[in-house]
Amino acid sequence: MVQLASPVRVASLIDRVIKVVCGDARTVALLEDGSVYEWGEYASPNDSTSKPKKSSGLRGWMFRSNTAPPYQPKVVFSATATQRAVDIACAPFKTFAIIQDTKTGKNTVWEWGKPVRGAAASKLAQVAALSMADAAAVASTALSGYLLSHNDVVYTWDVNLASQVKVFPMRVAISKVACGNNHALLLTVEGKVISAGNNAHGQCGIGKISAAVEAQFVDALLLCEHPVRAIACGDNHSLCVAGGTVYAFGQNNCGQLGLGHKESRSMPERVTAFCLESISIASIYAGGSLDCSHSLAISADHDCYAWGSNKFGQLGIGAAGDDVLVPQFVSHLGDYAVVSAGCGWAHSAFLLSDSMSRRSLTSHAIYLGIFAMLPNEVMASIIAMLPAVSVCRLSMLNSAFYAIYGGDEWWRHMFISKWLPNDSAAIQRYDQWHEANKLNWKAMYVVVYQALDKASWKTPEQALSSWLRCNTSQSVQSSWLASNPRIGKLF
Repeated sequence: MVQLASPVRVASLIDRVIKVVCGDARTVALLEDGSVYEWGEYASPNDSTSKPKKSSGLRGWMFRSNTAPPYQPKVVFSATATQRAVDIACAPFKTFAIIQDTKTGKNTVWEWGKPVRGAAASKLAQVAALSMADAAAVASTALSGYLLSHNDVVYTWDVNLASQVKVFPMRVAISKVACGNNHALLLTVEGKVISAGNNAHGQCGIGKISAAVEAQFVDALLLCEHPVRAIACGDNHSLCVAGGTVYAFGQNNCGQLGLGHKESRSMPERVTAFCLESISIASIYAGGSLDCSHSLAISADHDCYAWGSNKFGQLGIGAAGDDVLVPQFVSHLGDYAVVSAGCGWAHSAFLLSDSMSRRSLTSHAIYLGIFAMLPNEVMASIIAMLPAVSVCRLSMLNSAFYAIYGGDEWWRHMFISKWLPNDSAAIQRYDQWHEANKLNWKAMYVVVYQALDKASWKTPEQALSSWLRCNTSQSVQSSWLASNPRIGKLF
């Protein structure tokens, strides 16, 4: 399928989206009514079947798997009068939701996905071992899960052995937890950061490299003038925000730390690009895996900045390409305020406000909810949700749709689905005539659409015949007449 390097709107989510998260090659959205939607697939860059491979037909990239992943948002959980989802989180191979009993007010943890690599995806089910806790937030690495309860107790468990639930050893009040592939950051209510897990790249921020780290405070962040208010973990890197300033540490092979180079850091280091421009950051997001990790930041002015790997266009800056070593403004989101974001392995998602621009409130909203997506699993979903004529129009206005505008195979599909559905004889005739004369399906589609839209002709054949008469050679016209003798009278 086609990659997207500029954000495009996921139009099927017409209800208000309040949160979006990404994991692996999938995206999950939480709606205002408490329903949960998901699309994409549970892919791993370590699996040869799920690495990006060239696909036929659309001349782009897609994630291959044994079964076709859902490219359109599908309902995972539908809110009812007695149950509604209040939070969602992605983890490697799994997705979590906190579902509230509206009668009792108690929140419980539910999960779905693939418990181990290669296994069949499991359906939505409650994590029974965690039912004793009133859940406030949940996150997970590939191995360990973290549950924040409303009574300030933090529980941990082995994600493959959910019965082994333990109380987090440091009895401090935690406000947020973020997880990478195999490490975690926990943010206390006082704004201190605790790290734990794998530290092979310095992602725990303790000033040295080690195989594993027991839970401990990141001492270097205690020296910050302001308390830490936001945390994020990528595959093997970490981000924190204190006083509007971003601090980064861990693996930096793609420039995901935003420091202007590719040297990893085992101690938090200030991302000076924001300081030089006097940009105050409110929230950060991190994702990726292996050689394609990236980071996002949203400023206090609701602008978005991206850096790190852009191999698949996941930064949304208009073109896929080389790694971006310093934060770059994502101008393709237009004038809408960016509320939150999510980072997967090789794609990103943005939640945009429908009620204000980046700088000021506006008097109207285009949609009830505006949900912009980035590459890999979304191209087919977008196209499937739009009528062919809309793609024709949008290709002239939006760079994301321009990517498919020149694809002859796609325009053939558009032409057939619009004017030749279930007519195999006509399809074969058109294919033979098209191949013999080396004509362009896109040109044929546009001509027919414009002609029929203006009511100049009643059938595609009539519109094409008129166009051929004015724009092609006599031999091409003759070939068309030979394959369509019933419309020869038009000449």
